[in-house]
Amino acid sequence: MSLRYKSSKPGFTVRVLGAFAVASEWSKALGLLKGMQGAAVRINTAVCNAAINACERAGMWQVALVLLEDLDARRLAPDEFTGGSTVAAMAAAGKRQEPRQLLSQLVERGVQNQVIAYSGMVNAHAKREDS
Repeated sequence: MSLRYKSSKPGFTVRVLGAFAVASEWSKALGLLKGMQGAAVRINTAVCNAAINACERAGMWQVALVLLEDLDARRLAPDEFTGGSTVAAMAAAGKRQEPRQLLSQLVERGVQNQVIAYSGMVNAHAKREDS
């Protein structure tokens, strides 16, 4: 599904993607990204982070990981929020080694401030243990 994209303001797009995240509408978030590509709109890291967050909230860790990996193709650098959402999604799905490996890769890539990613992993594991 591809949504038609009409805005050139990244801040607006991030807010729309955030609304999709709250509603667990990860497929609509991906549709919006696809629509942006079709409209030849420049996608930045904040927009990708918002889409990754939508995937995290919906438990779609594999999709979040693909979006993280797509940053290279877009010539964008991940930041602490990119890693945090992806790591939290993996941890919430019960993954143990994958989040740690991703954290190591992010550190190797020079992503600073891993506190967000570590706290996402710890919180996700804690929620799973409480269930």
